[in-house]
Amino acid sequence: MRQCFSTLMAASLLYGALLIALPLSARPDPAPDWNEKLLSAAAQGHTDELRLALAWGANINARDSHRATAGETALIRAAYHGDLRSVALLIRHGADVNAQDERRETALLSAAASGQTDVVARLLAAGADPDLAEHRGLTPLAVAADRGAAAMVRLLLAH
Repeated sequence: MRQCFSTLMAASLLYGALLIALPLSARPDPAPDWNEKLLSAAAQGHTDELRLALAWGANINARDSHRATAGETALIRAAYHGDLRSVALLIRHGADVNAQDERRETALLSAAASGQTDVVARLLAAGADPDLAEHRGLTPLAVAADRGAAAMVRLLLAH
């Protein structure tokens, strides 16, 4: 018993010494903000990090609080970047496909604006509302038509 305690104590001291020797940026985060990690992973297309954040309790519909991207959800970010795997994962975990950011933009509108036809199809299949308009009154159909994206226009008209 005494040997086991001594070994455990030595390992703890060694771990503590290693942490002190590491620069602050390399130390493990004692209390990560899993919602922020979810949003960041969605913007960067890191599906494995999305899974990890969700496993650790991130809110699937967490919203960004930064001024430039206020109200964006992970689904809006993944849709904009055309990350179909992340979009599918977020939908499977219950992401609100009709969530709107502070400009009232949805994942569907973001995908249409960035020319992501496969993502638009997936969002429509999951029940995204193609008639939701952003703050200036533009719908995903209007955005797709303005871009000259004929295939996307046909897809949106079919719903």
